[in-house]
Amino acid sequence: MTWYAASLLIAYERSVDEGGPIRVEEQTYLIEADDELSARRLAIDIGLSEERSGSEGLSIGKAAVHARFAGIRRLVTTQNLVGNADEAPRHGCELTYSNYLVASAEDLKSLAQECDVDLTYLGEY
Repeated sequence: MTWYAASLLIAYERSVDEGGPIRVEEQTYLIEADDELSARRLAIDIGLSEERSGSEGLSIGKAAVHARFAGIRRLVTTQNLVGNADEAPRHGCELTYSNYLVASAEDLKSLAQECDVDLTYLGEY
């Protein structure tokens, strides 16, 4: 088995589409899988689960938003280089996250397809 870090994009879109920027959170998950295709499938399952569970009662400012799994930004193999060598990392643990603003849904799609886009990186909420 191989360990992968999967960077998933979760978009927080307004319940009423008013156009404008879309807030995007990049969440990186640790995936254990036999191969890259299996890791990609497991990452998609996690992303869809985030979408289902991450929408209840969300708002940004006064605008109601819903979470949408936008895709896998990158999938890379990783190694457990910290901690006790006998302890394996746990599948599905979120490792880190990033927040961005992208200008449009088209830019979000490009980002999810590993294309370069102009974006605004946001610090903590």
